Amino acid sequence: MKPVETRVWIVSDTHFSHAKLIEWGRPPDFEEKLWKGLQCVQDGDILIHLGDFCIGNDEVNHKRFREEVKGTHIFVRGNHDNKSDSWLYRMGWDFVCDEFKNKYHQKNLTFTHIPIHKNETDFNIHGHTHGNIHRDKNVRDYYDKDFHIEVAMENTNYLPLTLASLID
Repeated sequence: MKPVETRVWIVSDTHFSHAKLIEWGRPPDFEEKLWKGLQCVQDGDILIHLGDFCIGNDEVNHKRFREEVKGTHIFVRGNHDNKSDSWLYRMGWDFVCDEFKNKYHQKNLTFTHIPIHKNETDFNIHGHTHGNIHRDKNVRDYYDKDFHIEVAMENTNYLPLTLASLID
C-alpha cells in the first residue's frame, strides 16, 4: 500500500467578519468561498495560515475553523491578530508564531504575514499586501518578485494553495 503524502496548504488574509472588504473590492460571497475552499484540507494535511484571520466575531470564527477544517493548523500572526498565544491555542491552533523558517523540496522558506527584507532564505511566503504592493508603502521599496510569494486571498481566487504548487 502506497503511503499517503502529507499536503501542506497555505492561506492568508481571510479576514472573516470584515464587511468593509466587500466595499473595498472583495466579492459579497468571499466568506462562503473561503469556507468552502478550506474543505480541501484533509486529515493528515497541514494548513498554514499567514495571518489576519478575522476582524470581529473572533470566538465564532475560530470555533467554526476548528470544527470544519481538518488537519494540523499553524498560525503566523498578522498585523490584525492581537489575541494572545494562549487564547489562540485554546481556540484550537496547533502552533502559533510571528514567523518561521522551514525547508521544503530543497528550498529554504520564511513564512511571514508582512513581506520581509531579502535574507538568506530562497523565498518569503507571505500575505498582507492583498495583491497590491503599491498599497503598502512600507514594503514596496524592497519587494522582489523573485523572492516574495504573496498568497492573500485576492491572489488565489479565495482558495488555499498547496505549498508544492508554489515551490515546484
